[in-house]
Amino acid sequence: MAGETDISVLLKSLKPNLNDGSYVFVCLAEVDQKIRDHILFEFKEAEGITMVLRKEKADEFNLD
Repeated sequence: MAGETDISVLLKSLKPNLNDGSYVFVCLAEVDQKIRDHILFEFKEAEGITMVLRKEKADEFNLD
């Protein structure tokens, strides 16, 4: 299966769709299931679990 490898072609063909709202990055040592249900993206890093979630949810859970 061959895919496009020319970055110029790839960039020209992008059609991004901006989601409404504000999103934040948060890093925690552990993630509670009630928070995990609202995570859009999660990255396991040396310093902890970095996640992306809606700002309203981060505020609701008192996350910095």
